Amino acid sequence: MPNSLSTSIDDSALEVRQLRETLVALRDEMDEIVGKHQAVLQQAASAGQSEAQQLRETVRTMREELDTVRFEGERGAQKAVAAAQDEIAELKATARALRDEMERQQIMHSDELQALRRTARDEQQQLQDTIAALRAQLGATHDR
Repeated sequence: MPNSLSTSIDDSALEVRQLRETLVALRDEMDEIVGKHQAVLQQAASAGQSEAQQLRETVRTMREELDTVRFEGERGAQKAVAAAQDEIAELKATARALRDEMERQQIMHSDELQALRRTARDEQQQLQDTIAALRAQLGATHDR
């Protein structure tokens, strides 16, 4: 029996040693898998941070472009309004000048018309006076 006990102990010791070796191999494999998993996680986190940074930069750039476009649009609108106001003021001044010129022309025309009527009336009066004088002269020559 001592031989069988010794064999049994040797078998148990062999099994324990094999189990320990298996345990070490499994631990090594698990450490390797955990290391790979952590590397993948770190790579994914790094890629996510990189993408997030790129997106932040894209958003910042787009905001700047939007602000620039908005500013240019407002400036263009202000220029258009100012130009329109200038044109309106110029047209009002032109209309006022034309109205003033038309009134001046009407007054001149009215004055010229009155002067012509006065001249015609004076000329008519002169002609009537001349006719009367000539008739008187003719009547005086006739009566003699």
